Amino acid sequence: MVNHVFLPKPVCSITDSSTLKVFTRPVWFFSLLVCFISFISIAEANDFESLLNDLGNKSRSKIKIAVQKLGELGNPDALPALVALKSKRLATTEEGILVILNEPEDQGLDALTGEKLEIGSLTLRKPRINNSVRRYLSAAIAKLKLNSEESDVRLEAAQELLKRSSSSVLAWLNLL
Repeated sequence: MVNHVFLPKPVCSITDSSTLKVFTRPVWFFSLLVCFISFISIAEANDFESLLNDLGNKSRSKIKIAVQKLGELGNPDALPALVALKSKRLATTEEGILVILNEPEDQGLDALTGEKLEIGSLTLRKPRINNSVRRYLSAAIAKLKLNSEESDVRLEAAQELLKRSSSSVLAWLNLL
């Protein structure tokens, strides 16, 4: 006599194609989502770098567009370069590196990386701006300062934006 042992059929098997699909669909979705977010982050980083470099452009209209878009991006990393441009302490090297100069203009920082630069041997050119660019600069700096942790800085920024009380600025303040 032969003993036969009958094992019960498993309720859920990983090898079952429908079950396998159930497990792989979220993995594919998550992978695609991560790739999409990475792509957006890289595009934003490239856009930020390009806009920051445009602050040193010879064309005032390109500078004005870059200032406006940097204000709209809301990245506070642009604030030192925008403040330096407004106070005439921003310069570019012959290689196109944007440099933030200190007050006596004997030392500089790379505007993108924040690294100290030896500017003694560099040939620097300061971008020329006009009143139109200055107005855009004031608005962009104020927009970026609205995200400050200090309430005094936020209040000063809101007051600066209200000086230019256009409908777009008021609508932007209402979103906060």
